[in-house]
Amino acid sequence: MTSVVELLDFPEGTRTARGALQRYARFPLDDGFELSPTGTVRVPGVPDGAGWQLVLERATPRFIGGQQARLESLSPTVFRVQMGPLFVLFRVVSAQTPSLAWPAALDGQLGEVAPGVTGLDVLGDALLERQHPLGARLRGLAGQWTEDEWMGELPLLEQDARLDLTLARGVAVSAAVRSLRGLDRVSAHVVTHLVQQVDLLAWSDEAPTKDSITAALDVLLARRLPWLATLRVHGLKPAVGDALERTWRQGRWSALVSRGCVLETPRPAPLVLKTSSRVDPVPDRGFMQVGEGSPLCFVRLRHATPELTIARPSFTLGTRTRSRSAALQSPWVVPLKPGDAFVIDERAYTIDLA
Repeated sequence: MTSVVELLDFPEGTRTARGALQRYARFPLDDGFELSPTGTVRVPGVPDGAGWQLVLERATPRFIGGQQARLESLSPTVFRVQMGPLFVLFRVVSAQTPSLAWPAALDGQLGEVAPGVTGLDVLGDALLERQHPLGARLRGLAGQWTEDEWMGELPLLEQDARLDLTLARGVAVSAAVRSLRGLDRVSAHVVTHLVQQVDLLAWSDEAPTKDSITAALDVLLARRLPWLATLRVHGLKPAVGDALERTWRQGRWSALVSRGCVLETPRPAPLVLKTSSRVDPVPDRGFMQVGEGSPLCFVRLRHATPELTIARPSFTLGTRTRSRSAALQSPWVVPLKPGDAFVIDERAYTIDLA
C-alpha cells in the first residue's frame, strides 16, 4: 500500500523544491521508498544547504541534517520536527486515507443544501452518490478509516490551542476558540469546514482592539466557512464591539460565510464562581483564590474574559483532565467562558453569569 506524507503545520513561507507549501499538501512516496520514504522541506531562516530530510526506515522515523533538529512522534501517524522555536508537523498515512483539506470541488454542493442536522443528511447523500468518503461519515456508515486518520492534528490543537469542538455526524458544528494558535485551521480542515457557530475567546494577553480582532477574523475566515450562521467575539469593550459590527455590516467578510451569518459581540456581564455551597462574585480587579492548600490557584476577570491561573501539574476542565508539560515550570493560565466547570482539590467549580 502506497504511503504519503501530509504536511499539517509549518512556519509561514516554508518552501519545497516545488514552491511554497499549502497546508495538507501531500507528497506521494515512490515505490522504491515504500519502507524508507523521504521528503525535503526548506524552512525560512535556515540556509539552503541546511534543510532537514525526513527518513522513515522500518517504521522508525529519524532525520538527517536540520541544525540540531529533534524528531518527535506525537501519535502513531503524526510527527513533529522541532528546530529551536520553529517546527514542522506532518503525518504519514496511506494514499487512500481521506485528505484533511476541504475539496473545493464540493463547494457547489453546499449551496444547494441548507445548514443544520437535516442538511448534513442531504449533503451526506449527495456525497455518497459521488463516492466521496465524507458522505459515509456524515451518514454514520462504518468506514475503513480510523478516527485518528480522520482527525489528523485536531486533537493536538484542542489541547495546545484550547480549541473546543462540538461534533455531530462526525463533523464539527460549533467551535470555541480560546487561543489564536491554530486559528487558520478551523476553516481549513475537512471535519471543521461545515461549522455553524464559532465563539472567539482569545484575549488573555492584551486588551483586543478593532485592528487586532479584524486581523484575527481575516485569518479565521481566510478559507470559507460556508455554513457559519453565528460568530461571537467575546471580551470586547463596547466601542470596539460597535466598530467591529459596523465593519461586518459593511460586508468585509460576506463572501467567506453563509448568507445571513450574523456577528455578535456580547457585552461583558458580571461573573460568579459557584461551588456546591457558595456563590462568589468574580472581582473586576484583583484575584480570587480557588481551592485550598499549596500551591494556590486563582481566578480573575481580565479584559472581560475570566482566567484561571493553575499552579498544579494537572486539573480537570469539563470532562477532560489537562496535564502541563514537564518543561513548563511556571503556572499556566487558562481562559474560561461562562458555564465552564473545573475541578481543583476534588471540588467542582463553575463560572457563570451573575
